[in-house]
Amino acid sequence: MFCLALPALLLFAPQKPLYPIETVRVTGSKLYNEAAIIAITGLRTGEMLEEGKIESGRDKLLANGAFTNVSFRYDPAPSKKGYVVTFDVDDLEQLFEYRFDRLDADDAKLRAYLKQREPLFDKRIPGADTVLARFRAEISEYLKSQNKPAEVQGKVTTDAGEPVVLFSPPGQMPAVATVTFTGNKVVTLTELQNKIHPVAVGSQFRETRFRELLEIGVRPIYESRGRLRMKFTKVESKPSTEVKGLAVTVAMDEGESFSFGEARVTGMPGSEPALIKAAALPQSEVADMQLVAAAQTRLERFLRAASHMAATVHADRQLDDKERLCYITFQIVPGPKYTFGKLTYQGLDLFGEAEIKRIWTMKSGEPYNGEYPDLFVARVTEDKLFDGLENLRAVAIPNHEALTVDVKLVFNERKPKILK
Repeated sequence: MFCLALPALLLFAPQKPLYPIETVRVTGSKLYNEAAIIAITGLRTGEMLEEGKIESGRDKLLANGAFTNVSFRYDPAPSKKGYVVTFDVDDLEQLFEYRFDRLDADDAKLRAYLKQREPLFDKRIPGADTVLARFRAEISEYLKSQNKPAEVQGKVTTDAGEPVVLFSPPGQMPAVATVTFTGNKVVTLTELQNKIHPVAVGSQFRETRFRELLEIGVRPIYESRGRLRMKFTKVESKPSTEVKGLAVTVAMDEGESFSFGEARVTGMPGSEPALIKAAALPQSEVADMQLVAAAQTRLERFLRAASHMAATVHADRQLDDKERLCYITFQIVPGPKYTFGKLTYQGLDLFGEAEIKRIWTMKSGEPYNGEYPDLFVARVTEDKLFDGLENLRAVAIPNHEALTVDVKLVFNERKPKILK
């Protein structure tokens, strides 16, 4: 009987000691939550460190599509009883908003479902094929769970001139053939169609984009009539029975009419009465938002006349539904005051320049009146102070560092010929 003796070194070779992972951390990401990134790796504190598991975590991060590069290292923890594992990542910075089109699902619920499965991504996602494939599969799973199974395609496209990722059924999107409205009483169907048809008919139907067209084209009609709570309650589309394309129906709630309450001004303490007078927003009249825009223009002109050449005016509205009043607050950022620099001329002889110097009253170093040059041009033109004057314009040349404004008066400027 023979007995094969194993070498002593093999029998008693010491096992490589294993130590736990005490900490997992991530460096390099500016876009994503560290805890969400760590969750994708699958590593847990307390488990024994194995290089194969760390490599697997790195591979999962690369496969996610959020990063262009992932590296790792592990170092002894300060306690000397375990390891600190560090993943260093480089974010993929080109992200796109994603939207749904013609999918039979509630937008908010579908987004919440995707957020659970894609914790890194919120409103914007990469356009990489791996990410789009994963999102398509997850959207299909959701639709199936709602007993609405459907095939889904996803691609980077443009919507309103901006690149977006669009998830939709396969195939070409149908075009809008007709648009009709229901629930409208204040505005006639013809007026509504005249606004929406030129921009919508013939375009590919996508509900989000179509609603944008409604906001741009139709809402201002109602806001000029004080209908500030008007809503597009539903947009439905179906194949037209009369022409090729979709018949789109927009259900509306026109709401009640609002009137202007007392206007308010913030940003220039002590000047409120003069500014409110300059705005000249008619209290108690129908809250026509076109009047608000005109009031903003008047305020900007008033501020320029007071040397605030970089002033901005923003109008904020608050609605009192009980009294049906619209309170407008003009938020003003006046900016610094500018002074007048120098006056130059183009197209005048010496006698003309002398006459301009005589009648121009704004002095160098004085507060600059932004309205004065145009008023001066109007006066010279109306009073016919110069023979043979064909045209005159004033050009303001601001220096935002020196806070000065020079003015150039251009006389008898040759206008370019328009070739037919």
